[in-house]
Amino acid sequence: MAGDYRRHLRQLQAAAVHARSRGPVSDTLSIRLTGEVERSGTFVDFQDIDRDNIALTLRWQPAEWAVGHLVTEYVERRTRSNPGLPVVGTVVSNGVADIPRSRFLAEPGFSDLSASSPLVQAWVDFSLGGGWTLTPRLQYSQLKTPFTEIRVRGVEADDPTQVRRTGRIGAEDDDYIIAQLDLAGSVKTGPLTHRLLAGFEFDRERSTFLQSNFVSVPSINALNPVYLTARPETAFGFDFRQALNGYAVYFQDRIEITDAIELLGGVRQSWLNNDGYFSTDPTDLGPVDEANITSTTWQIGATWKLGHGFSLYTGYNTGFDVENVFGLRTVSGNPLPPETSNQVELGCAMAGKTCASASPASRSAARMWPGMISITPASRAIGDLRVRGVEIEGDWRPLEALTLSGGYAYLRGQITGSADAAEIGGRIADVPRSTGTVRATADLGHGLELRGGVSYVGSRAVANASAVSLDDYAVADIGLGYRWRRVRLDLSINNLANARFFTVANQGNANVVYPGDPRTVSGRIAVTW
Repeated sequence: MAGDYRRHLRQLQAAAVHARSRGPVSDTLSIRLTGEVERSGTFVDFQDIDRDNIALTLRWQPAEWAVGHLVTEYVERRTRSNPGLPVVGTVVSNGVADIPRSRFLAEPGFSDLSASSPLVQAWVDFSLGGGWTLTPRLQYSQLKTPFTEIRVRGVEADDPTQVRRTGRIGAEDDDYIIAQLDLAGSVKTGPLTHRLLAGFEFDRERSTFLQSNFVSVPSINALNPVYLTARPETAFGFDFRQALNGYAVYFQDRIEITDAIELLGGVRQSWLNNDGYFSTDPTDLGPVDEANITSTTWQIGATWKLGHGFSLYTGYNTGFDVENVFGLRTVSGNPLPPETSNQVELGCAMAGKTCASASPASRSAARMWPGMISITPASRAIGDLRVRGVEIEGDWRPLEALTLSGGYAYLRGQITGSADAAEIGGRIADVPRSTGTVRATADLGHGLELRGGVSYVGSRAVANASAVSLDDYAVADIGLGYRWRRVRLDLSINNLANARFFTVANQGNANVVYPGDPRTVSGRIAVTW
């Protein structure tokens, strides 16, 4: 069992209780039960976060050749929807004063947001002999999210302290079923060892999204807000429904050529059928919009162990995404093709007392991204992105009681294709050129542990091709832990210098940013038995 207590400056931040029980019920059955209840404030005015989690895990082995697993979980969250803060007044001066990072620019009386999600996973590993295993797997999950949301839309041109707003009310209800059948094992062909995986997957998704819009939401003064006493009138927005069925087959071969060289190859063939409905008439869903998509994705890689703990690795993979294209049509009336991506990676690694890895070249590209889809009577894919960079990370133990770790990444993200020629060559939202982390953990003896670290994030564009960038920032943290028998005590201070920084909203928004967490002091007590 564990308890947490956190404070943000002089305000209560969070109080939580975690409980966990595990152990064998019999020679063939073991069980673990986990629960968590949290009642939390935040540094944002009027925004509390309540969390309730419970999970049950079972493992049953009725015979040597069969092992069954069951994982169940229920998660519930309750809070208020935070619209963030306008760029003007935070990142860009409004000419009057900075907006406090704790400012809540929605409506405390009607900004409720909740989410509940049950999850059930079950699978059985059947040992077929000879190192082969057959695994049927079934998963069901659900997401229910009723919401009332106020959105920040920038500031008034004649008074930048006045924040423009819109609002909506609605609910999302999604059901997901995934069924898989995997066959895994190994075979030898001459001097080569093939570690094989083959499988089939079925996906079923049913989604409903209902929305009504507030007819009018007045602007609010960001420096001296006055909140509404009554919720604005609403008008029906839309009814969106989706019935998606997907099928896929996949195959992977990991080939051990020698003790030092290993190759990896994989392919996945997917077939998706989606029946979508989108209507602005509350009494009529309208005609079905049917889309059928077929896609092949690949993964290849290689590892070469050079000796003395050094190794080289390389890889290439492709991917696709349909979330942003279902329901959209081209000028000719055909369904919009899915977003596609590919990534190349080349790196080296070193293991031993010092562990390190580096990727001196990597690249990913996508054909389309949110905010760059032309939504008119007809649509077209108009975006191409590319990211190239270098990453390095490692661990080092100069002393038995001291562990140092760190990492650095340099990424150059660029828009390489757009219907707006002025955007080509612009930066991708929320892709900093440089990020880095350095951490240290010291064992002081007698059950004491001291830890600390610094994280750095470079400047980032607030939106794709935006001329406005968030400033770079560095955040330090420090912690002290103590263990005595079955009791562990922890004290942590995050954002030690109380740095003021902001993060990109969603996948990029030219009008809105989110404030980063200020200095937070947290304590934790854990008892095991």
